[in-house]
Amino acid sequence: MLHKQLNISRGTLFTTLLIVAIAFQVIPRAHTDRLANLFSKVFKPVLDVGPRGFSDILGPAGDAEKFVSKSRYDELWKICKNTEADLLEMQRRYEVLSRVRSELPKPSPGLVLANVISLSIDGFGHRIVINAGTSSGIETGQYVLDTSQTSVVGSISGVFETTATVRLVTDARHIIMVGIRREGADDYIEGPMVGDGRDGCRIGLIPIKEHDVRVGDTVYASAKRGLLDTPVVTGEVARVKPDRNRPLLWDIRVRPLFEPARLTELAVIVMVPQEKED
Repeated sequence: MLHKQLNISRGTLFTTLLIVAIAFQVIPRAHTDRLANLFSKVFKPVLDVGPRGFSDILGPAGDAEKFVSKSRYDELWKICKNTEADLLEMQRRYEVLSRVRSELPKPSPGLVLANVISLSIDGFGHRIVINAGTSSGIETGQYVLDTSQTSVVGSISGVFETTATVRLVTDARHIIMVGIRREGADDYIEGPMVGDGRDGCRIGLIPIKEHDVRVGDTVYASAKRGLLDTPVVTGEVARVKPDRNRPLLWDIRVRPLFEPARLTELAVIVMVPQEKED
């Protein structure tokens, strides 16, 4: 008789367990946590059987410190992804700087990589603003390289804490000493190079009788103590003819090795302190 009373059908058992499960869903969490802790204490000897007890797997239901809310999870996920992006950008910048440094004749100077913020080509000059300044060791007069060509494109003409202005070699107010060298030659033909205010530069004060200059000769920014250890390429000779006003001197036109509109990332040569002038 007792056996018949306990013979519960599977459907009834399922319905009963379903009702209990629904009840647990609506009961306040504080009550279910206490019930879970009670269950864990009562059946701990059974749960601890085996190399890793079920109690370790299940854990106390009230250990809320191990869980975060959905909003906090989303926030942490975004932080993680942004950190991954930052690390990838740092790796890319490191690879760019390593390549530029390896292409320099003497890869000892420090380099500061900077992005181009703005470009201005107008009657007031040829200028680029970069996102690096005094906080990165940038100072006026420092030479600036195009990272894609590893050639001198200009020099720092103004600097603030987090930004700086680069005056391009094509600017009519930009002047640097350069050296002209033909393939296989041992020496440089030195002279001042000034921007023509358009898309090129001019080199003057080179006597025709003393120096043979030809189209295609390479033009280098001359080494300068505290700013540049060794000559670095900046352009090539595009035209050579006697100066109209001073026929004993060459009028040399130079084609820079960059296009201003294509400059997106620059490297500023930052000499180490002991190599600077006192």
